[in-house]
This record gives sequence, structure tokens and C-alpha cells, in this order.
Amino acid sequence: MNSLRYVHRAFPKAFLAVMTLVLTALALAPLSALAAGGTQAAGTTQVEPVQNPRINMLTYPVFGCPVIVERGESLTFTFDTTNWGTQEPVVAEDWSAMLITSNDPIPLSLPLTVEGGWSGSGGIYEVTVDIPEIVGADSEYPSSVPEDLYDLQVTCEAGRINLVDSQPHAVKVVGGFDDDLTFINLTDTQTGDILSVFNNLAESTPNWWPFAGTEEYWKHLRKAVDQINLIHPDMLIMSGDIVYGQLYFGEYPLEYPITHDILQGLDVPVFIAPGNHDNYVQAECDGEMYFQRYFAPLRYSFDYGPHFHFTAVDTYDWSDMERAGYCLIVSTWGGQITEEQLDWLGADLTANQGAEKIRVVFCHHSPDAPSEWADAWWNIHDNADYPYPQLYWRLLFGLLEDQKWVGEGRQDMLDLLELYGVDLVLAGHVHYDYINYDMNPYGTDIAVTTAGCFDLTARKAYPGYRVMKIEDGEFTTLGYMDHEGIQDFYSTPIYCNGYPPADNLKQQTEPAIAYSFAVPNDGSSDHNTLTVENRLLTGIPVYVEFVLPAGDYVVNNGVELQPRSIREDKVVLYVGSSVEGEDSASISVDPM
Repeated sequence: MNSLRYVHRAFPKAFLAVMTLVLTALALAPLSALAAGGTQAAGTTQVEPVQNPRINMLTYPVFGCPVIVERGESLTFTFDTTNWGTQEPVVAEDWSAMLITSNDPIPLSLPLTVEGGWSGSGGIYEVTVDIPEIVGADSEYPSSVPEDLYDLQVTCEAGRINLVDSQPHAVKVVGGFDDDLTFINLTDTQTGDILSVFNNLAESTPNWWPFAGTEEYWKHLRKAVDQINLIHPDMLIMSGDIVYGQLYFGEYPLEYPITHDILQGLDVPVFIAPGNHDNYVQAECDGEMYFQRYFAPLRYSFDYGPHFHFTAVDTYDWSDMERAGYCLIVSTWGGQITEEQLDWLGADLTANQGAEKIRVVFCHHSPDAPSEWADAWWNIHDNADYPYPQLYWRLLFGLLEDQKWVGEGRQDMLDLLELYGVDLVLAGHVHYDYINYDMNPYGTDIAVTTAGCFDLTARKAYPGYRVMKIEDGEFTTLGYMDHEGIQDFYSTPIYCNGYPPADNLKQQTEPAIAYSFAVPNDGSSDHNTLTVENRLLTGIPVYVEFVLPAGDYVVNNGVELQPRSIREDKVVLYVGSSVEGEDSASISVDPM
């Protein structure tokens, strides 16, 4: 959600002065183009290449669009030898691939068997590999491949050179699928948001703040990552506005890598959809390209076993000109979905109409939330080859009202949700919680999650994330607390006294869930204790992987969730427990 209207209220004179200067500069822009003898059509913006991209030749699965696969089954990865068209396609052969456990002090490596299936059309290969069922088959302690999160590394030969690429957190291996599922929605983290900085600098320190080191940037996101790891859902869904991208030119090359690095701390697979803040065209930086080269495709879908189908939709589906931004001034931050993407969505939902499947769509702008604008003010479509008048209308009037869904395709998307029996839509953008139950005759629920950042100017806003559970194929939990008799309305707050929002939330630094180890959890000690303090009003599950010297151990106040993993002279214990609301607990391991 754009927060410019709040800056306007707080700094009216300065804001109007800046806006006047920017609008004057914009007014001269088309005159400069005419003087140069040409105009620029929408959708043809030329931008500089993405700086230090994280997605290169291995384009699927990737960090923000991983694959969840059962051990003993296969997966197909995509490898682009042209590196997004920056080099000539080559003939690649002799493929090899490996999984390496993510974020582990003692990583486990699993070589994969290459089955084939590559095509190489245009230098882009699709290669199928098998996930083993047993690790250490030739050792003294063979065991099942652990259910864990893995990095994927791929190697091939192209002439006389080796091509090597990898993706972190790209594969989650599971022992099997059932009709139970727990997932979390985190949205609008907006790392670098100027309002978040104003509201709570201590927890929203931006990368441009001169008095902090990298490890201090954006603690609100780091705390969310820590808590999500402890709760350990089957997956995390991030529904847009991951970065801010609306304060200064050259922002994306700084915000995307730092945000990507913070999210590397996740121990669960994350699926990411884009929002408006992620995808502006600011000067020479195109946010769409940064999103695709750091996180995920703009749209995609995936299955979680045979029972669940998820579809990521890009609801900031505008032309390059309509995504244009000039620091704080942007053409639009409202939602739109074009006919081409609607066709894709309809085809995806058509192909996933199995009776057993629960269908979830996640996006940034909720299609049940139209703008407060009158359509007559908004639907101004000028000559596509010269769209500046339309841009001016958006700038002049777009600063004064909320922009929710302001473009095309809203009703068409709602019709598709009903036609194909979508069970749940997850969204963000507005920075506060609401749920629209049984939105259509089919019974589609729409759950909008509060922001993950400190935009406390939105009504009843607080940093949080939404926890959802499906048991025996039915939704049993959509949120944290009740609201006027409506179950599970609110999100789980990241900070103490987050909900109901405390008067001092702007100064809050204490997390709602905190935990620590007695000694470093790196295998250096044969005793360790995890202490968890739960300041929420409800209980939480706890997941921990204890890394210990090789040996036999007993777990206190917890249960082992799967067989222990032997790694050289170390052992990993996968332990589950729980902590009641407003309580603390200790989970420990000791030698037998």
C-alpha cells in the first residue's frame, strides 16, 4: 500500500512544494521527448540490467518459488544457458545435481540421480532428477532422507567449460502428504518504508541510516523470520510489497539484496508474489526485473501434494509507463489484472479442478476491495503511444484517496474465483486485517493480512502475520484472535502488545515470541536447552533442530518428529513441542 497520503498529512507544506517541483519536471518530460523527435510507447521502457542478481541460469525452482517434493520422487529443474538472454545459447551435457541442507552448521549433501528429459530449446534445458529415499545406504547408519529445506546446486558441461549455478532454499523434501496443512501469510514488509522508519526507527532502520551496520537493518523482518522458523509451518506465503522502492533513485539495487539476505534466514519454504512497491519503474531500475532476478516469477502455481493447489497472481499488472515512479511520486499503486493474465489464471484453475483439491490464490491487491474513486475519474485511457495526460491525472488525483483496485479485471477475477471454486484468497496492500467470509455463492473467503512493517497510520494497524491451518481437508484456523464474534479475524502480532495495538507500539522493540539457546547450537556441546517465551494470548507450536556430537540422547519436554540425521561426527535431532499462551517453556537434550 502506498503511504504517501500520510506523509502529505504530516508535512503538507513541504510535500506540496516537492510535488510541485516533481510535477513541473514531469510536465517538461514529454516536451523534451517531442523536441528529440520521438515518443515512447507504453511497455517499452529501457532499463539498466539488474545489479548482482540472485537468479541466473538456474531459473526453477528458485528461492521465492521452490518445489516441495516427496523423497523417492523426481523433480524437473530449468536451466537457462543464455542467462536471461545476456549470452549465446550453448549445448549443455553431462548434468549433475545435488541437494544441500539450508542454514545448517553441519550441512548434509545429497547427490541426485539424473534421469534426463532435457530439451535445450533456445539454450534453455529442462532436466529431471530423482530424490533419494535413503541417505548413507553404504554406511553403518543408513536412514531416510530427512524432511528438510535444501539448496539446489546444478552443474553441466558446455564445450570446454563447466556451468555451475545454485539456488538457496529451492527444495523442500517431505516424507509424504496428507490433508493437513499449516501455512503463514506475511505481507507488506516494505523494507525501507519511510513511514515505518518514522514510526519506529529502532526496528525499521533503513540501509541509508548512517549510524547502523548491515545486521541492524530492518529488524521487524528479522523478528518475523525468527518467529516463523520457531512455529515452522509447512510453507510461508508472502503476498507482495516485500521492499519499498519509493523513496530515492537507485533504491532497488540496495533493498533487494539486503532483503533477500535477511529472508535467507528462513528455515521453511517461501512462495512470493509481487506488489506495487516491488515493481515500480524508478529511473533506470525496473522493479519487475529485480523481483524476477531476486525472488520468483511474476505469476506461477504449484501443488502441495494431491490435495492443495496454490496460484500466485500479479495484481500490479500495468504497463511500464503506468508503473513509472519519481521517488515518492508514482503513477499508481492500485490493482489491475489484464486479460492476458486472466486467461492464464482461468487455464490454471481449469487444470486443477480435482474434487480433493483445496484451491488458494495469493496476490497483493484483494479483488473485493475497489478504490474509493468514482470510475469516471479513473478510467482515463489516452493514446497508448503518448500516455502522459493519463499519468498527470493519476498524479493529480491519485495522491488524495486510497488506491486499492483501480484498474481493469477486478470483476473478471472475482468471476473466475467463483467459477472455479477457489476456497481462499490471500492479499495485503491496505496494511490492516479483514476477512470477507463466503464472498460469493461458492463460499470463497478472502483474508487480508496486516502489514509486516510499522505503518501504524492505517486503522488498527500493527506488524504481524496470519497463521492458517487446514485439518482433514477443512480450514480450522484463519488467524489469531476473535473480532466481534468472528473467529480468527486478526493476525499474529510480531511485537508485544501488538494486538490490540498498544499506545506505545511506536517504541516497541520486544518480540511477542522470543527464544534462545543455552549454548551455541553448532554441535560443540552434548547438552543444550532452548528456552521459549510466548507473550501471545494463545499457544504456539515449537520446532527445533538440535545439532550435537554423535551419540545417544534423551529429549526433555519435546518429541522427536523424525529419525535422527547422522552427519560425520555430529547428529541432528528434529524436535517438536509447544508453549501455552502467556507462558514460557524449556526444551532440552541430554546424553543418555
